[in-house]
Amino acid sequence: MKRLLLPLVAALALPTAINAGVDPKVHNLCKDVKDYKGCVDANKSSDISESIIYKNSTKKRPAWMEEKIKGCKKYETKKQRDYCINIYSPFKNQPPSFKTESSPEKEKDNKLIYDNNREIEVKAPPENSFVQDSVRQLRIRGKYGRYLTFKGRTKVSYKGTSPYTIGGGVANTNCYGTTCTSYYTPPTIIPGTSGGIQHKIFVYELDCIDLTFNRIGDKHTAGGGSYGWMSVDRDPVANEVSKRYCPKINSLPKKY
Repeated sequence: MKRLLLPLVAALALPTAINAGVDPKVHNLCKDVKDYKGCVDANKSSDISESIIYKNSTKKRPAWMEEKIKGCKKYETKKQRDYCINIYSPFKNQPPSFKTESSPEKEKDNKLIYDNNREIEVKAPPENSFVQDSVRQLRIRGKYGRYLTFKGRTKVSYKGTSPYTIGGGVANTNCYGTTCTSYYTPPTIIPGTSGGIQHKIFVYELDCIDLTFNRIGDKHTAGGGSYGWMSVDRDPVANEVSKRYCPKINSLPKKY
């Protein structure tokens, strides 16, 4: 009698899942799911560790699987979330709760970051130009009708300077009694400066009778000095303004 009771007691002591022929891995996967039977039925024909073999399927997920997938969102890193999804969603169709992590607020933030870091194109100003609204009659020696003033942009090249010396180059001898000392004072060398180009807006003065102009602030050399009054043929901006405005100088506004 005891021999018959022992197997019966052992069988009753085994977990219900084992008695039902459920794989322990499947049981561990489904034990917390509301639809336990549905979870077991969906996984009993496949080893959970190799469930990814169904990745080419587009089979609809059961309810228990959707619940598990939602739980995958708790992981912080993408690698952890992807591993969780592969375990509980061995189908090709992407989990609904993971289709997008975007939101209107996040899209707005991403757009703001793009706008703040986007490279912008700044159109370079023309090499030669003038400000039309700046063209005025200029009073010289108390009279209007001959001179104009305006603002214009152009390129002005200037020359460099050569190095030179100041003082020095003299030997001196000082004697005290029978003792004499000689010393030499070298000259001070002033280095030269290189030439360059000014490309900016200048204030012009233009003589409509002589057709000459003065470009205030231009440099003739790196050491200083300006070009002074020159023919308008020397500057494309001055030449263009003289052609457009000298014939109608008396109709232009006056600079006071």
